[in-house]
Amino acid sequence: MKTILTIIISVLTLSLQAQNNKTKELIKSIEGQYQLDERGEVAFTYFIEMDSIPKETLYNASLLVLRDVYDGIGELNINDATSQLLVASGEWKKVYEAFALTTESVDAKHQTRINTVDGKVTVTIALQKMVFSETGKYGKTEEFSMNEIYPMNPSGKKKNVIGRAFYNSYSKSMQLLVAIEKGLKQSPLLPN
Repeated sequence: MKTILTIIISVLTLSLQAQNNKTKELIKSIEGQYQLDERGEVAFTYFIEMDSIPKETLYNASLLVLRDVYDGIGELNINDATSQLLVASGEWKKVYEAFALTTESVDAKHQTRINTVDGKVTVTIALQKMVFSETGKYGKTEEFSMNEIYPMNPSGKKKNVIGRAFYNSYSKSMQLLVAIEKGLKQSPLLPN
């Protein structure tokens, strides 16, 4: 009995170490591609050059694209044509989910800010918070600011689960940037 228990504990320990190493590899693969901004959010900024297109036209095209890409994941919060600013907020559900004795899942709250000037669109996607949920006998939900979590805080809680959620949120942010750029380039409001 003692031998079986020792084997089980050894296998679990090796499995957890392998998961932690994989998480570290994933985070290392995107190192330098994100930063904390002045709000304590992780921001990704991308510039889309749209030569000789007036800012008003870019603004209207961006508004259509933002409404389209945020359909089902969030809502438009700011639509300010005077300052050429659009802001949409959303939440990606279950960016990471782990199953063990309990189910752990993480949602990511994010915001997209778009500014337009003549010939250029600036898109910033900011990861704002991670929402950790655990089901089971002692189920709980915790919300973490980005500066509290791994990898921004090396001693942050739930490194493996949150680290993988962060990596997956980064991937979703990049997919969102691509969708916005593609939507703008294919916009019927812009000249071909």
